[in-house]
Amino acid sequence: QLIKIASLDNDTEVQAPKSLKDSPKIIGTPTEASLTILTEKSGIDFVALKKKMPRIHEVHFDSRRQRMSTIHQLADNKRVIFTKGALDFVLQVTDRILDNGKVRSITENDKKEILDANRKYASDGLRSLAFAYRESDDKFDPKKYKIENTETHLIFVGLASMSDPPRPQVYQAVKKAHSAGIKIIMVTGDSELTAKSVAMKIGLVSKKVQVVTGERLSRMHTDQLKKALSGEIIFARVAPEQKYQIVTTLQSMGHIVASTGDGVNDAPALKQANIGVAMGVSGTDVAKDAADMILT
Repeated sequence: QLIKIASLDNDTEVQAPKSLKDSPKIIGTPTEASLTILTEKSGIDFVALKKKMPRIHEVHFDSRRQRMSTIHQLADNKRVIFTKGALDFVLQVTDRILDNGKVRSITENDKKEILDANRKYASDGLRSLAFAYRESDDKFDPKKYKIENTETHLIFVGLASMSDPPRPQVYQAVKKAHSAGIKIIMVTGDSELTAKSVAMKIGLVSKKVQVVTGERLSRMHTDQLKKALSGEIIFARVAPEQKYQIVTTLQSMGHIVASTGDGVNDAPALKQANIGVAMGVSGTDVAKDAADMILT
C-alpha cells in the first residue's frame, strides 16, 4: 500500500536511458524520483497501476500544510485518496493505522513508536516522508475535493526514508567560506534533526547550534531574531516566504546577504538579497528572473 501511494501520489517520471552509457533521466523532483525508483525496485508494474487507478484530481502540496494528496478512481466506482508529506503534518489528519493488513484506530503508543522511528532516521541525516490513505464513496464532482474534506480521517501506512548526501565538494566550500569571513545559514523545509545532522556533518555548525523552526520564527520579534542570528543558527521546517524575513533582518543588522532559491516563493528573498542566486537546472523562471546570478 505504501508503494502504491508513493508511486501514484507523485508527479515525477524517470525515463529509461537510451543506451548503456546514459543514466536514467529524471523529470521532476529528486525526492519524488526516489519514490518512483522505489516502485520500480519493488517489481510493481507502475504503468498498469496508473491505468487501474487513474488520477482524477489532486490537492497540491503547499509549505503551510506540508502535504500533497491525489484522488484516484477505483473499478467499483469508489475513489481512494492518497496523501504524502512531512510526518507531523500527516499525523495531524490521521485517526487510523494499517497494521499487518488490518485497519484499526491509531493509538498514542502507535504515534510514539512512529515519531521515535522518525527521530532515529532524522538523527542519521535521512529525510522521511509519511504516507496515508482512505477510500471515499463521494460521488460529487472531483473538483469539489478540498483540503478540509480530503485530508481528513486518513489511515496511516508508514514512512519512506531517503538519503540525500552532501556533494563531496561541499566540505571544502564550507571551509573556504568560513576562512573568508562568510557566514552560511541553512534555511530548509526539512525537519530540525535532519537539518542539524547534515549541517554538523559538513562542518557548517557545532553542537551548540540553535535550530529555529518556521512555527517559532513566525512568533519571534525582530529583536529576538536579531539576537538568534548573531550566533550559530539553522532554520528548519521553514516556508519559502520566511526567507524574505531572514534576509531583511540580516540586512538591517548591516550584513551583505546572498540568498539562494529555486521556487516561485523564493522570488521575494532573491529580489531583496544583495545577491540573489537562482538554481539553473531545477529553478523556476520566476526565481531566475528575480535573481542576480544563475548557477548553470
